[in-house]
Amino acid sequence: MLTMLIVVPITLIVLGPIGTELSGVVGNALQAFFSAASIIATPVCSAIYPYLVMLGLDKAITPIMVEGISSIGYDLVVMPMGFISNLAVGGSALAVAMHLKDKGRKGMIASFGVTALCGVTEPAFYGSLIMRPRVLVGTAIGAAAGGLIAGIFQLKNYVVGGCPGFLSLLFFLPPDGSMGNMIVALASGIVTVVVAFIACTVILKKAYREDV
Repeated sequence: MLTMLIVVPITLIVLGPIGTELSGVVGNALQAFFSAASIIATPVCSAIYPYLVMLGLDKAITPIMVEGISSIGYDLVVMPMGFISNLAVGGSALAVAMHLKDKGRKGMIASFGVTALCGVTEPAFYGSLIMRPRVLVGTAIGAAAGGLIAGIFQLKNYVVGGCPGFLSLLFFLPPDGSMGNMIVALASGIVTVVVAFIACTVILKKAYREDV
C-alpha cells in the first residue's frame, strides 16, 4: 500500500508526461531520419532499437507503422528495424551461450537466443547481454549489416503486429503473394544472425577470456 501511494502519483504526474514527450521526440526524429536517408537509417536504427525496447520507447513508434500501412499499404520503418534488431540480439545470445562452459547456463542462454530469434528479446537482452556491454558492440555490428541489406532493398512490412522474428516472416509477404520482399527479409535476417554471432564470438574471446 505504501509503495502504491508513492509510486502511482509519481508515475501519473511526473514520469507519464515525461515519457509521452520523449516518445513524441523519438517518433518525430525517426520519421525525419527515414525521410532524409532511408538506406542509412535502417542499419543505424536497427542497431539502437534494443535500447528503445529497454526504455519502452519502442511503443512510441508503433503509430508510424500503423500510419504507413493504412496510408501507403506498407511500413518501411518500425517492423523492419525491429526484425533486424531482434535477430541480432538472438545471434549475440547464441554466441554467449557457445562461449560458456557451465552446461546449465549454456542451455539457459541458448534458449534465450532461440526465443529472441522468434521475436521476444527481453530474456536474451537482460539475461545475457546487458551485463556484458562489450558484446552489445557485436550486436550492433550484426544489426547494421542486416539493416544495410534491408535498407538498400527497401524491406517492407505489410502487417500491424509485434515481436518480429523468424516466426513472423509472413509479415513481409506482399498482398499479391510475390516472394521478392520475403527473400529480402530472409536474406537480411540470416546475414544479421551470422554477423552478430561471429562479431560477438570474436569479442568474447578477446574481452572475456574467463568463463562468462
